[in-house]
Amino acid sequence: MSITFTPLDEENRDSIHKMSLGIYLDGCCYEFAAALNRDLGWPLYGLMTVNPLGLIIRHAVAKDPRHRYWDIRGPVKRRSLGSPFDLNDPLIQPISLEDMRKIRPVDDGDIDRASLTAQALWPELPWLAHTLHARSQEFLVRLTDLCRKHGVWIRAPYPAAQVVLSNAYGDEKGFKLSPTLDGQYFFDRML
Repeated sequence: MSITFTPLDEENRDSIHKMSLGIYLDGCCYEFAAALNRDLGWPLYGLMTVNPLGLIIRHAVAKDPRHRYWDIRGPVKRRSLGSPFDLNDPLIQPISLEDMRKIRPVDDGDIDRASLTAQALWPELPWLAHTLHARSQEFLVRLTDLCRKHGVWIRAPYPAAQVVLSNAYGDEKGFKLSPTLDGQYFFDRML
């Protein structure tokens, strides 16, 4: 393959994860679960609690094809899902984005930001074609073909420099792609 993906190093991944726990575990969990639903195609589930109005969604998660529940913690065993919320053996039931929006606003821009965080944390997940992760890889595959066709490669002479066009050396292998801390991607030519 002409694209090599380099995930975040452990230190940066841990830093993003710790920062995001405070945002997406108890606060914006609806947005995070909605991002996993939209961008992986996984169904939504709610940890339900009872209040005077009836059942409400206390926490939202997505469920992968292997029947694992996911939130900002990553895959979470059913028995551990409610721990941060003092819920022992919570009622878990299918929900929808509309169900969450009946409780409070769930902004599409916030879902987009949650998605970028999830893609940076878990690039190995099967992100759908419309995501930045998948589109970036497809873009670089096509860019590699274009560079080979014309004998011109896009590269940076050193990190953080403006990109330049240069003649092909003939031993280019393609591009490497790596996430930034804010959900974008760096790329550079591989020799």
